[in-house]
Amino acid sequence: MLPDRLNPPKPPEGLVLLTRPFLLQYHSRIQALFGGEPGVARTAFLERTLREAQEVADGEQATPFTLGAAYGLGIARGPFKSGNLRMAAAAMAACLGVNGYTLKPNPRSLITVMRNLAEGKMDRLAMATWLRANSEALPSEDEA
Repeated sequence: MLPDRLNPPKPPEGLVLLTRPFLLQYHSRIQALFGGEPGVARTAFLERTLREAQEVADGEQATPFTLGAAYGLGIARGPFKSGNLRMAAAAMAACLGVNGYTLKPNPRSLITVMRNLAEGKMDRLAMATWLRANSEALPSEDEA
């Protein structure tokens, strides 16, 4: 369970956005676990990612998958000092998780997709399609 101050706010349409404090704390924890330097190298890239995610959430075609793809693509651009692809994958999984889905890809598929993302071979639509195909709905509170 995340501390209350890190719980992302719910916008009116129901999608949960990841916040700047959440992403920074999440990145710091991931770097502590796997190694690498925590912190932001390019603040403008991080702010652009957050802005683009908000624009996706505000759009008529917004889904957890398009939102997750926005975070993944933005973070893959390299806002952090290190661990950007690892963080991009983690942010996509977190976004799906707080929006009712779990990311369950084949590990090789995830590696391939992350490499394609890093090389600019995937756009937001392709990433969203891949996320949808590799996710499962979490059980509702009634089912749990």
